Amino acid sequence: MSYQYGFLEDDEEMQPIEDYPDDYRNESQSIQVSAIRPSFNPPSARIPAASYSSLPSATSADHILNKVLEQDLSINSPSRRKRLKMLQIPKSREESPSTTIGNTDRVTAKKFKNYHEEANPFAEKALKLKESFDSCKEFQEMHDLPADDKVLRFSGSLSSPNSQKKLAGLQGIHEAIERQEISLSVKDKVLAEVFAVLEKWDEYDVDIIECSLDVVGSIGAHKTSINNIPLLASILIHDETTDTPSIHQAAFACLSRLGPAGIEALIKIASKDYAYLQVWVLERLVLTNTIQRHIIVPALVQDALSPNSSIRLQAIAALNRMYSVVWEGGAMPVLLQLIDEGVVDRQLLACTIRACGQPGEQALIRMLKSNPIAKVRMAAAGALCWRVPSRPKQLDIHLVSENIRYQLMPGSMCRYIGPIGPVVLQDDQEAVLELNVNDFLSSLQRWIRSESPQEVFPFLSQFQVNNETTLDDKSEISIPVVRALAGSLRDEFEGVRETSAYALGFIGLPEAADAIDSLTRLLRDQSAQVRTMAAWAIGRLGSVAFRAGPALMSLLKDSYWKVRTAACISLASAGPSIANSAIPILYKILRDGSINRNTVAETIVRLGPIGEKLLIDMLNKEPNANATLRGGAVRALAFANVFSSNIDFVVEALFNLANDNMPSIRKEVLLTLNNLAEKAKLQVTYLKPRMLLPLFFKFLKDPTKEVRDASTTGIVSSGPQGQLMLIEAMTKDDSPIVRAQAIRGLGIIGPSAFRSLLLGLHDPHHSVRKASADAINEFSVEAICGEFWEKNSQRQSMKCAIREILKLPYALQQNTSNLLRELLEILESEGKTDETEENQ
Repeated sequence: MSYQYGFLEDDEEMQPIEDYPDDYRNESQSIQVSAIRPSFNPPSARIPAASYSSLPSATSADHILNKVLEQDLSINSPSRRKRLKMLQIPKSREESPSTTIGNTDRVTAKKFKNYHEEANPFAEKALKLKESFDSCKEFQEMHDLPADDKVLRFSGSLSSPNSQKKLAGLQGIHEAIERQEISLSVKDKVLAEVFAVLEKWDEYDVDIIECSLDVVGSIGAHKTSINNIPLLASILIHDETTDTPSIHQAAFACLSRLGPAGIEALIKIASKDYAYLQVWVLERLVLTNTIQRHIIVPALVQDALSPNSSIRLQAIAALNRMYSVVWEGGAMPVLLQLIDEGVVDRQLLACTIRACGQPGEQALIRMLKSNPIAKVRMAAAGALCWRVPSRPKQLDIHLVSENIRYQLMPGSMCRYIGPIGPVVLQDDQEAVLELNVNDFLSSLQRWIRSESPQEVFPFLSQFQVNNETTLDDKSEISIPVVRALAGSLRDEFEGVRETSAYALGFIGLPEAADAIDSLTRLLRDQSAQVRTMAAWAIGRLGSVAFRAGPALMSLLKDSYWKVRTAACISLASAGPSIANSAIPILYKILRDGSINRNTVAETIVRLGPIGEKLLIDMLNKEPNANATLRGGAVRALAFANVFSSNIDFVVEALFNLANDNMPSIRKEVLLTLNNLAEKAKLQVTYLKPRMLLPLFFKFLKDPTKEVRDASTTGIVSSGPQGQLMLIEAMTKDDSPIVRAQAIRGLGIIGPSAFRSLLLGLHDPHHSVRKASADAINEFSVEAICGEFWEKNSQRQSMKCAIREILKLPYALQQNTSNLLRELLEILESEGKTDETEENQ
């Protein structure tokens, strides 16, 4: 990967473009690349030998679910008939169920910002629970009791007929669990009391049941809870007519936290022949961390090993957007193997590895230091500069039920729809992973009864799912990353050095500041591309760039123009500390034009007051100098520090230059003053509207259109005062040129100026009427109505004004006439509606 870049006006960013050939250097000699065979029989060496970790099936699972769903629906609950009625609902999948981003487990909810946890009662009802706990005087006098005794008191309150006391007891149990102050022996007694409440779940307040289910889930896979899975399943079962959806959601969350037995129970429920309940459970299962790491990630990994290059690429792109779940799902060894083989885009693979969080970072660092393939090291360096969001948005996972020809291998169920590139470059684009309901359910069913992954994913002969979970990844770049990148600046291949320099520059402050010395040494590299990237990276390190000042100044005479330009830009970051030594050299370059004059002038200004004064002196002393040179100098003054004591001097000089004989200079002066005013944000006296508006208004009458346009831009940017000035110019100025220009400015302001623009249609001069019509045509009827929706009096006056305009002897543009008639029709219909309501 080489990084090519163009220096655009007002843009210092360099964009990476892969341009190194496939046979870059002697890469083909460093490792033998093995292609995936068309027969798709991956060798065992492809994935490191490891035992597949799956959820063990509960021996009583069939009995439990059959008892709940088919044989014994006599658990104490008046809703038995409702559940029996569900058995009569025909299975129908004519409509595709949509995914939900709620009711997921707490691990996933903490990981991704597009997930939330619907069943978290102790968080959602924290205020009510605290009030209940504080109102229970009995609990306020237990400070000196041992932890177990407190918990027993709390659990004993669950048998109280008082609902407030029940809630207080549940809150106390929850806090003890959070503090890990509940022993194993006490858990038995707590769960016995909790399940005594849950057996009569439809007789108690919803809050009590939700909190009870949360306590069971928080304790986890306890023997008592496992034995009561039939009861929990009966609480979960419901249909579309339920009036207690939050309880069913809490039951799902509880079961999903009971380990293998709970997950198996959910899968068994989803396997029953109810369309609604099946989709309801599957939609939630697909968003749990357990299912994502044990089912979805392995399915995508298997697709990533497909002989079909399109399927491989889509699978990696999907994994890239699943972040750390990829590592948890055991995909890392496969990704590392694929990046060595080069059969999939290495940038995408490296980004996918980086998205795994700290494990991915460590893998990339090892890769950068020791991998024998240069392009692999380049991909690793490019990915290490990415700051993985602490709580990113995972791709949306949708269940689809229509018959789709996926054309995938056995065990596959996914179809990715979205951008193929790395998520770091396309994080704002929507990405969806479609799972076929039938295939997904079949995989779940095979998984809970399988002893080998081959029964679920035939081509993953050896695979291991991690039992650990990554959480709270930091978005900061770690010290080992910076050190690894700095070390790779000495790599033997120029592409690796260039990419590492880019990565350090992309990281920027504050983490990469310690790499300044390594980057400075790189300025002497034999490769012009590497020198360019090193110079650009130094400029991204802020004021510490002054340490590279002498080396950067020496590059101003480099034979390669990109090196000279990058060095010039980066000198601006060094600041006033090197101004005395750098400005004379830059001034000479500004004269001879060996570097783009706009770039040089901007750097001179950014070096502080000395540079500002130098350019102003040049503009004053050489009024007839090269227009390009003078225009670049004026544009550069827009980068002056508006909060320095020298800003008054700069503004005064610009006011004087506004009367220059060259229209291009007058235009640049007005635009520069406007830019400085926007930066000052009304905090600098000489850049406030009351100081600038008279000057801008003066140039509305300039004979050159580009100057008038620049003055209009300044007036519009001045806010309400500028709008009033434009209205006055439109209605009172004698010159039709000025009136038309003022109307163009009102058009820039937007639909809020619509009523003023209507006045322009009355103007006797055709050019003014045309300007007004052109401005109105830029608005939509919806935008105008939305602007005046709550302004009833203005709508009435607008209705009268439109009627008058449509009666004028002047011919209107067809588009303008149609818009006004449509708007009038809407306004008149509103009036009729109002009259009807008043009469009623």
